[in-house]
Amino acid sequence: MKQKTLLLIGLAAIFMASLASAEVRFDSVSIDPSFVEPSSDLTVYVKFHEGVSNRDVFVVPVVNGSKQPLGDDQSIFYEAVLSPSDELSKKYLVIKDATKPVGHLFIGESWTTPFDIKVKDDAPASNYDLDFSVYYTAPDSMKGQLARTTKVTIPVKGIVRFAVDAKNTFDIGTLSEVKVTFTNKGGATARHASVIMNASTPIKLLQAGEDYAGDIPAGSSFEARFKVSIDATASPGAYTIPVAIAYLDDAGTPHVIGQAIGVWISGQPDVSVNLEDKTMPRTDGKCTVGLSVINHGFIDAKFVSMTLDNTTEYAVDSVNSAYIGNLASDDFQNQDYIITLLTNKTDGSPYTFKGTISYKDESTNDVHQDKFAVAGNVCNPQNLNGTTVNPMQSVITIAAALIGIIVVYLVLWLILKIVSSITGFIDKKVFKRM
Repeated sequence: MKQKTLLLIGLAAIFMASLASAEVRFDSVSIDPSFVEPSSDLTVYVKFHEGVSNRDVFVVPVVNGSKQPLGDDQSIFYEAVLSPSDELSKKYLVIKDATKPVGHLFIGESWTTPFDIKVKDDAPASNYDLDFSVYYTAPDSMKGQLARTTKVTIPVKGIVRFAVDAKNTFDIGTLSEVKVTFTNKGGATARHASVIMNASTPIKLLQAGEDYAGDIPAGSSFEARFKVSIDATASPGAYTIPVAIAYLDDAGTPHVIGQAIGVWISGQPDVSVNLEDKTMPRTDGKCTVGLSVINHGFIDAKFVSMTLDNTTEYAVDSVNSAYIGNLASDDFQNQDYIITLLTNKTDGSPYTFKGTISYKDESTNDVHQDKFAVAGNVCNPQNLNGTTVNPMQSVITIAAALIGIIVVYLVLWLILKIVSSITGFIDKKVFKRM
């Protein structure tokens, strides 16, 4: 009876030992930080331990005089591997040191393996799956065997990512409006967004420098507008204006993104031709016509030249093309032409002078050629059609003038004699009484 009892106890011990072998069991997975977004650096911690299984030895071994834990096999070593589960994770997650040696674990011993991960800047908002696997190496027949694997999910939140678009061209001395568009190309909503602008000479802000946008969801845009004036003394060219957008992300964290936008300030010469008041009749049948070239624009007109055309009303006898040079803003230059009038406008209607003014734009180097036509009454009617004054008429006119002078002299002399006679007579009467 006693022998049977001992036999049953031995069989039970062998059976229990067979159930007390070891295997890998996962405990927990943690991510630090818990809020993950594109460009984040994070660490994944996976904790596992060597649990009881039926894989290992069935007796308690003694090594170097020490009893080993039940089911322990010191020939088994572990390594942990973290790998992407799909193409999305492979594309946007960078795992540093994806394979980590663990070594031997006793039954009941736990191990935490950290993995550093970088989320790429352009990663879209999504759940990224990784495979955490534990491999064991034993005798050669069991080398590199998969012990167990589990899924690790990294939730990547969307972030706000703005693209800025601004194309602004202004004219010198004008009132204008700066327009700048912010497009949210990220995967999250920018909440309570405001666009802020600062301006400096020669651009003056005419309103508050903040335009409230409210919430800007992913994929949406907001165009901010600011009224400005451009100084009349500004030089043509490129200028920058600092702008910024302030907003809150999904976690309530404030952000301010600043950027300088470019603006182009341009100006054009405004060149016109006027007929001067002066007209100088000439005795050779020709006359001088004065034309005035004026730059009304805010910038210089370069290499100005003027050409007066021949028409049916007149012929240009002098050189009809004249080089003026450079005309500064609000400057003018006079140019005289000698002409012969071909028509006799006895009704007093004006003559129209036509030509071309050519100049170069200082800001763009564009060459302008503008036609002009100015009208006015010019020259003495006696000098029409190239006729000259009759010499005999001139002699008669001079003689008449001389005769007139002599007559005036005689009249004055006679008056003087009469006055002298009267005063002499009065004097005699007065002195006689005395």
